[in-house]
This record gives sequence, structure tokens and C-alpha cells, in this order.
Amino acid sequence: MDKNEVISKEVLVLKTPPNVSELKAMEYEELISICKSLQVPREQYEGKDKDKNRIFMIVEILRLRPPVPPIEKPVLVDITFDEEKMTKTLTFRYLKHIMNSDGYKHSVKTLESYNLPLYQKDLQNETKENQMNSVQAEVSELELSEYLTKDAVLDFACNNGKTSGEKRKRVNVLLEAIKPLLNEKLRDDLQKYEENKYVLDDRGTKKKNIKPKYNHIRITNYDISVY
Repeated sequence: MDKNEVISKEVLVLKTPPNVSELKAMEYEELISICKSLQVPREQYEGKDKDKNRIFMIVEILRLRPPVPPIEKPVLVDITFDEEKMTKTLTFRYLKHIMNSDGYKHSVKTLESYNLPLYQKDLQNETKENQMNSVQAEVSELELSEYLTKDAVLDFACNNGKTSGEKRKRVNVLLEAIKPLLNEKLRDDLQKYEENKYVLDDRGTKKKNIKPKYNHIRITNYDISVY
């Protein structure tokens, strides 16, 4: 990618893990606590010679957690399309740590934009993403407890005159959204089952209730096409 523009640049000093001097000033138990959090094997720092243990722990902590802020990969923060020119502009956030002979000095955060060709596939992907976002927004407004059956899901997905592909998306999004409710319903049903495992039939004979199962809603493309 050819860099087009540096939109912004900021110099900042970030918090870092303890350096050598700070580790040397720590109590013995503090170093042990850090080693435990870093999952250093206990046998490696629990010898009889505490001075050697201390040196080992400091070296190991610096190796596993150096006094430098975490590395951040470039992050895509924005993308815009210009369909007239068939170009797209990608904006990335970069974070670079500056070091000197004493170690970490500061960090530089920049926003940089890049111009690239825009392809039909990009426009198609944007359309698909917009459709998905639209469906998710619709689902977020539903009273999901009213859509725990196959018929209810099909009614939401199919009573709208959309294409079969869009209906499939609507089915998938809604099924994913109601999963937690179906799991919760199963837990409640199992609890009631454990409290009342047996009932009496017409003859007064004790009979075991049917154990509840997860209500897996399976909707095929055929179901969608004939609804």
C-alpha cells in the first residue's frame, strides 16, 4: 500500500511493567507473586539460596514481561469507498514504541490513510455487511421469548418478500440470538423435572415423566422456500 497521508500524530508515555531497578527494590514475596502470575515453575525459584532465587526471579520476570508497553498491531479504524473514482481509503492506527540506551522512552501513535483500487467484490461485501447489520438491528428489537419455535422463526424470516438468501440470513441471525433463551428454558425444565420425576397415571401407578431435551430448531432451505 502506498501511504497517502498522516492524519494525526501523538507522542505519549505509556505505563510499563517494572524495570530492573524497580524489581530489585521489591520484597522477596512480591517477586514470588509475580512469578506465580507468569506461571514460572515453582521449583525454579524455591531453592535454599534466596539470593540466587532472587536473581533468577528478576531475570525471568524481565524475560517474560520486559519493561516495554505491549506491542499493538496496526488497527483498521475506518474504510470509505469512492464509487465514482473506484477507489477506497483505508485508515489505520499505528503505535510504535521508541527505545534508547536506557530502555523505553516513549510511544508514537499515528493515524495514516492509504488509497487503493475499489473492486466490485468490495461493494458486494459492503452490501452483505449492511444487510447483516440491518437484520441484527431488527432482531435486537424483538421480544425474543416470543420466537422460540420453528414457526415463529420462519414467520420473522419469510413474511417480508425478500430473496431466499436474505431469508436464510434472517433465520441464522435469529437462531443465534435465541440460543441463550433455549438453554435457559432447558435448565428450568430440568429443574422442574428433578422436582417431579414421577406422576400417577389413571390407574394410580407411579410413572416416570419424560426427561426434557434441548429444543433444537432446524430450518432447511426447503422449509424457507415452501413457507
